Amino acid sequence: AWLPVDIKEITQPKLRMSIYPNPSKNSLTVSFPVFYDDRVLEIRDIMGKVVQIISLKAGVAEQSIDVSNIPSGIYFVVDQKRKYEVEKIVIMK
Repeated sequence: AWLPVDIKEITQPKLRMSIYPNPSKNSLTVSFPVFYDDRVLEIRDIMGKVVQIISLKAGVAEQSIDVSNIPSGIYFVVDQKRKYEVEKIVIMK
């Protein structure tokens, strides 16, 4: 008798957002190749704490984000729906 020993989960590849300039001082621009629904992005510090939440409307392919109130350091931009890759950003004052 044949018995399966492993089941692999099929996952869709995540999309990449573009964030520039990186490193940044005061503002970042976030650009999406495919953007059909509302998005909520979180900027998280290296400990995982959310330091800023950004809401983006459907159809907006590019948006500027003010990061002037965030201290210097390494952060991660996370799409709450997890359809996009996590992106690392550096803020330098």
